[in-house]
Amino acid sequence: MYYGEIPDHRRRLIHSVGDGFILGGAYGCVVPFIRGFRGSPSGARLAAGAQEVLRNAPRHAGWMAAFSAVLFSVDTAMSLARRREDPLNPIAGGAVALALLRMHRGARAAALSAPVGAAAVAVLLGVDWYMSELLSRLMSRTDTLAYLNPRPGAAWVFPDGPSKQLEEKKKSCAELLLQLCTPSVSK
Repeated sequence: MYYGEIPDHRRRLIHSVGDGFILGGAYGCVVPFIRGFRGSPSGARLAAGAQEVLRNAPRHAGWMAAFSAVLFSVDTAMSLARRREDPLNPIAGGAVALALLRMHRGARAAALSAPVGAAAVAVLLGVDWYMSELLSRLMSRTDTLAYLNPRPGAAWVFPDGPSKQLEEKKKSCAELLLQLCTPSVSK
């Protein structure tokens, strides 16, 4: 996000539904296009992919917007009721959201979908946490910041020749990334 936290829950709900609509629309464009492209005879592949996108993208976008709305509503209700912001709120929201959206298929399907929704949200939260940790560790290093921008406002200068310094920078950056990605054991 490029702006601060939105204090009003109604506006945050609209933001969450919009994000879900965009993600569902992106999924609804890529996956059906590939399915239509691969499942049609040669000569009509592009047209079949486009027809699949027109047929399925609105459905995927609407479904993901509804999922985001229910997830955010349960997340907000739990955080207000428990007076606590922790990962349990969105995980429970994912379970309830997927169970409610699968309720039209029966109680058994809803009960089986709830753990899947909770696990999917938990995996997404874990990936989000790992990426934020990795980026904060990467950006806290002064040599990394110097590599990204050696002198703000200045042009890149290579007194020893561009190839030698670029190779040294690439090597140091690769070593730094390898060091950051390997798990460290604290004693």
